[in-house]
Amino acid sequence: MFEFAALTYGVLVSFILSSVSSNRRQARRNSAMLNMFGWGIMSFSFAAALIIVSYLSYQALSGQATSLLA
Repeated sequence: MFEFAALTYGVLVSFILSSVSSNRRQARRNSAMLNMFGWGIMSFSFAAALIIVSYLSYQALSGQATSLLA
């Protein structure tokens, strides 16, 4: 299930970034929908990173840290 979510996320991010890059090269404005999805993906990425860092910090400070690669 995680693999499917990661693949879907990667495809969405790749599509959004390539669309924005193409629009910038052609000196066109981004559509409102593209802007909305771009901000949504950026917000989701930031929130997920913040949650992961918070969880790992808590684990490290409480002495319950385990290896992520195990």
